[in-house]
Amino acid sequence: MSAGPWVLVIDWLPLTPANRWYKGHWSKTAALVIDWRSAAIQAARIAKLPKGVDAFSLTVQARHRTNHLTDFDAFAPAAKAICDGLVTGPRGDGYGLAADDTPDIAQRLTLLPSFLNRALPDALLVSVVIEDARPPRVHGNGEQE
Repeated sequence: MSAGPWVLVIDWLPLTPANRWYKGHWSKTAALVIDWRSAAIQAARIAKLPKGVDAFSLTVQARHRTNHLTDFDAFAPAAKAICDGLVTGPRGDGYGLAADDTPDIAQRLTLLPSFLNRALPDALLVSVVIEDARPPRVHGNGEQE
């Protein structure tokens, strides 16, 4: 049985589509990664996410205040940075939701199309679901353990 979802609303950073991540200097891209990782940690603390889970899945969706709706994959770099911020990782500087974001732990990262809501500010909405157990490992020949 899974637990959640917890919904993290990150509305204090400007939404930055993928084409702006890739067009700039590497130092600007690095700054964006740091900002979104830090925002994920802060949002996880606010939502009081559990720590040390065995498996989880994320769903990310952009909310826009204007008619400028983006492609569903426009925030994939931000979603990856959010995922990195939620897990502990090899350096141990994340929130600690799980040990790492390897495929057996981070089971799904789903990007949904953006939607319009003029009453609320632009935001990335991140839904976190804690999964029951890790799926069985699959070897290179397609056989399960």
